[in-house]
Amino acid sequence: MVRIFLYGTLKRGGCRSHVMRGQQFVGDARTVAKYRMYNTGSYPALVEDEDGIEVEGEVWEVDDECLRVLDAIEAVPDLYERRPVSLTDARMDGVETYIYRRSVDGLPDCGGRWEHHQNPAQEQGSMEVVYLADLNRPAFEEDRLAVDVVCAGDSITGWNNFGPANLWPYPTYPRFLQELCEPSGLRIADGGIAGEISDNGLGHVQRYLELFPNSRYFIVAFGTNDLGTWPDLESTSRRIIENLNRMVRAVRADGKQPMLFNVPYANEAMFPSHIARDTHNKRDYHNGRLSADCQENEVPLADICSQLRDEHFGDELHPNEAGAKIIAQQVFEVLSTVVGAGQTT
Repeated sequence: MVRIFLYGTLKRGGCRSHVMRGQQFVGDARTVAKYRMYNTGSYPALVEDEDGIEVEGEVWEVDDECLRVLDAIEAVPDLYERRPVSLTDARMDGVETYIYRRSVDGLPDCGGRWEHHQNPAQEQGSMEVVYLADLNRPAFEEDRLAVDVVCAGDSITGWNNFGPANLWPYPTYPRFLQELCEPSGLRIADGGIAGEISDNGLGHVQRYLELFPNSRYFIVAFGTNDLGTWPDLESTSRRIIENLNRMVRAVRADGKQPMLFNVPYANEAMFPSHIARDTHNKRDYHNGRLSADCQENEVPLADICSQLRDEHFGDELHPNEAGAKIIAQQVFEVLSTVVGAGQTT
């Protein structure tokens, strides 16, 4: 067992506090006046400073597995270094903490205490989604290690290949799923790629397994573009399901829990009646086969198709904000069941 001094997002009530479940809280503590803490934007950076001040935090006793996770979250040794820390309470000896290794030039001083509302996203009452489009932002390196739920799919999930989320043509469900997951402290990553087909899904999933190593749940959804590209329905549906099964196996092999959702109907008001009817029937056929396959392989499946209507679309195929919220709600209900089952086993 190792004693760790925590001073930021891992503290009780922090956005990453769920990581400390099952560990032993020792007590509140303060460093001696040889440290300073700076605000990077979404987490604090503690550095040693001979002209520093006392910094408040908490001491926890953690097991080897939790320590491994903490080191990964703090990106040791690249972003932080785990080192002994000097505390005002002499009885708390042999305690370590995470010291920031990069420059703090230009960063605002946090004072002696990190307040969780110092993150602008938290001031608004929500945690930020981690977007694949932000891969090159400085904060991504730590954020990716705090992700619990990875969303992979086509443009129903995200438009990361179009650029930053504020430039996307429509909001996508991970944004609203993050809001729903706020009370549980689950952090969402959006890895959706517009225009993708299920043939490429395994490659994306394998990449995300490496990119988000501490994640626990994968929500995977492909098939919309496949069904609109290949005319032979039976073989196309079979290929989609086979591809999804490969993704499910990869997620499970990494010790994580997969779940899927089905393919939504199109905005049928925007198509001639015969095309609308054909598109509708293709979804019914494929979703029926997908549901049977998920039951056979015990894969949780969210039914978004039956919940979306024409008014929930922004164009022929893509949900508008109302539609994205409906998808998020359906996914959240299934995810909550999965998370609950995992916590009781």
